[in-house]
Amino acid sequence: MDFKVGTNFILEAINEETPERYNCRVVDIADGEIFIDYPIHSVTKRTMYLNVGEVFRVMFVDDKKVAHAFRTVILGREKANIPMLRLAAPTDEDVEKIQRREYVRVETAIDVAMRYDNQFYQFVTADVSAGGIAIYLNRALPLQANDEVELTLVLPFAKEEDGTHYVHVTGKIIRIIEKDEQKIVPIQFVDTDDIDRKLITRFCFERQLINYRKEMSY
Repeated sequence: MDFKVGTNFILEAINEETPERYNCRVVDIADGEIFIDYPIHSVTKRTMYLNVGEVFRVMFVDDKKVAHAFRTVILGREKANIPMLRLAAPTDEDVEKIQRREYVRVETAIDVAMRYDNQFYQFVTADVSAGGIAIYLNRALPLQANDEVELTLVLPFAKEEDGTHYVHVTGKIIRIIEKDEQKIVPIQFVDTDDIDRKLITRFCFERQLINYRKEMSY
């Protein structure tokens, strides 16, 4: 598979119970190697100095908006205009489409309408993935784990020609979390079709890229 300079990568550590994820981008490709800038931790937003020999799973979206993944190893470091890491480039056979349950989660705020107990309520998300969302609970509702709710997600894509999409799904309440004096409700999707799932995945990758560019501009 041909990779392009500027492609956004998400690195996921392998062989960890709770894999860490890092954002980076392709800086150069040469001699069977992919050069990336130093990754930024997806949660702490800190630049990470990963070790040579570490194995990672790489996720990215191609020009056709299809999400893919492959395994790679850090081969070494390179100093040019910017410090870079060298990754082993995969063969075409090593690159696979991301399967249904392999979701990218991104911290982003989008509007969500929830139908609960025959009433509609408006919320804002804390994070989004193709497998579910987490919302800020901005009012007192007797939500409980395993309650089913109907959701409408508003997905505003960056490009004008892509427009704004509205995705309708059924969700199941996972639990209620209290964090920094706020209540957050993780909700798992239970009936997302393939078209909506791909749309949400594409939106998440786009937001990851936007967030990464903002971090790099500071």
